[in-house]
Amino acid sequence: MLVLGGLVLAAVIGLGGWKLYEQWESRHRSPAKARALIAQYLYKQTGQKAFRTEATAALLTDPEVWVPPTPAVTNISAWVTNLVSGTNRIASQLMRNILRPAPTPEGELKRRLRGRVDEAMDYKSVFRIIGEYLWLADQLLAESDSSRHDVGVQLAAEVGRVALDDACSPWLAARICEAYLWPQLEFAETNQTRLDIDVVMGLARSAFRQAGETNNLIRSYKLLIEKAPQSARADKARVELGALLEAQGDLAAALEQYKAVKNKSSRLQLRIANLEGRLQRKAKR
Repeated sequence: MLVLGGLVLAAVIGLGGWKLYEQWESRHRSPAKARALIAQYLYKQTGQKAFRTEATAALLTDPEVWVPPTPAVTNISAWVTNLVSGTNRIASQLMRNILRPAPTPEGELKRRLRGRVDEAMDYKSVFRIIGEYLWLADQLLAESDSSRHDVGVQLAAEVGRVALDDACSPWLAARICEAYLWPQLEFAETNQTRLDIDVVMGLARSAFRQAGETNNLIRSYKLLIEKAPQSARADKARVELGALLEAQGDLAAALEQYKAVKNKSSRLQLRIANLEGRLQRKAKR
């Protein structure tokens, strides 16, 4: 029976089974369904169904995360004295402190996440950390404070990057995109979130490509274009989507995306002319 099953599987793969698998994985899911799949996957990897820990929960109120540090008091007299005496080491240090970007809650949480991941001894530990920080992101996303909600989204994006680069799981990173990041494209043009949309698209490109989910990558571009059709980001998305469609051999769809770009570069105009010529020659055959 096992031998027969193996032969059937081999036959399916030979008849395009991997393509069918990609289409299955690339089907549209709701964020809730994607979260459920994440929970199932993390349970399989760690044996845990719940990831709340006292240490992670404490981050929700940790003053080192949420309370801005007191600005450093500059010693003007020391600065002037050192400038006059020709030694400006203290002045240089003071200026570096002044110009250094102020710490942010999302930056501190990302730093702590990275520290935990760097100390992990195996993949199981990495997946456990992913579960804990997704739990933390869920708590922040459930809050009414928009600034803390934004921190939750940015934290989820960072967890997605950990899933991709450290846990070596493009599938999990792709599901995090679906569950946590795709919904944020709703605000791509309204500035209602501080999330850098380029972060969303960067993770989506890497995750969906490595997971072999081309349809989901296409959907990411289309979502961004739909939500912010007049933005510069939309033009960039149209060009990248056009290149993806062109590589797949869908020249007509690629041409449609290129032509929709508002501000066409000379290179893009040449690309459009080239595609039009190829399509005309193809039509004459």
